[in-house]
Amino acid sequence: MDIDAILKQVMEHQAPDLHLKVGRGPVIRLPSGELFFSDGAGSGGGAPILSEPEILEVARKVAGPEKFSIFEQHKEVDFSYGSPVGRFRVNLYRDKEGVAMAFRTIPEKPPAL
Repeated sequence: MDIDAILKQVMEHQAPDLHLKVGRGPVIRLPSGELFFSDGAGSGGGAPILSEPEILEVARKVAGPEKFSIFEQHKEVDFSYGSPVGRFRVNLYRDKEGVAMAFRTIPEKPPAL
């Protein structure tokens, strides 16, 4: 799975977040609150069902060794990820279905008071 291609879709939709869970396809929450099921590459081929090994592969890539080690010890970790398309806060955690991730966009400009 190309996580940067999915994060590009997040940014194109100006979406606040992306969720990856075992047994489901990547889900982008649109600004309206509606859910958009990403096909994983923007090719329109239908949403792939994610397995735990696929999510763990993404987790290792975006978390790096230090944060991934914390996840292995504590079953949850928060960190930031800088993609070629933007910056994201990431929560990597384990729930009853397995490993899951939530990516939240960090706006380039902070909102005005």
